[in-house]
Amino acid sequence: MPRRGPVIPPETSSQMQLDDRNALQREMLNEFAGEYHRHGVLTADGYAPALVDTCPSRDVCWDRCRDRASRDANVHGLPGDDGSIFFPWIGMHYRRGGVCVAGWNLNHRGKDWFPLTAEHVIARASRAELDVGKRKVWGSLFAYRSMSAAAAAHDAVRGATPVVNRRPQELAAYFDDIARVQVVKCAPLGDRSNPSDAMNVECPPRFLLAELQILRPRVLIVFGGAAREGVLSALRTIDKAEPNWSHPTRSGYGRRESQVSWGPLDVLGMWHPTYARWPHALTALIDDLTARPLDRTRRA
Repeated sequence: MPRRGPVIPPETSSQMQLDDRNALQREMLNEFAGEYHRHGVLTADGYAPALVDTCPSRDVCWDRCRDRASRDANVHGLPGDDGSIFFPWIGMHYRRGGVCVAGWNLNHRGKDWFPLTAEHVIARASRAELDVGKRKVWGSLFAYRSMSAAAAAHDAVRGATPVVNRRPQELAAYFDDIARVQVVKCAPLGDRSNPSDAMNVECPPRFLLAELQILRPRVLIVFGGAAREGVLSALRTIDKAEPNWSHPTRSGYGRRESQVSWGPLDVLGMWHPTYARWPHALTALIDDLTARPLDRTRRA
């Protein structure tokens, strides 16, 4: 049963980055909204207040870093406050049983904020930069490298051979095929928005797990050690078998085959895409998916 909560009306969402969602995606967005409403970070009329003020774990998570809460960014689009909750990115062709990528959290510089749609704004802007042949988006290789991994996994899910080197223009199209989540929803100012220790503990079981249960990916690619630990803290509540990682640190890549509440899930852990040696992790991922193809009988 879909989770009950605020419904994002078409006439409102069309003003922002949710205008072209199909029926399945709109269903998932409304399920996300229901979860956020249940935790008190989205009001019944669709207003998204700041997480530092409303999240059930705000006292412990922001206890020693309230001075890092962003308050003065320009807020655009849907109604909400600076530093509010936001939806995962869902590509136009994403279907349950597909590929989802997970970052640690958004890097918020305190300049602009998009309530509910921040991830969608970033994804579309990143796609536009890749589409004109740029490998660096806002001076970072994160978009190019993360999409290289996502494209390889998406090809593997479809039974195709993963490819190592793709042009940015090729990778841009894969935004339509994937979903993207953040392990931690809060984004403190400074220090690249690195979350507090409490955020790493409290956030994934509350928000990330619910988002994954709605998206139901077949493959989850996780970037960086901190994000990987957050993902595991969430998945342990629904997959207590704790399978071993396959070469968890060799060349910056590891694979964990899980059986979770919605079916099979392969978690692919990688170095963070900004790390200089990251291409070794991509090669290790592609070699592994080629040598040990995803068991297509284990689809979600």
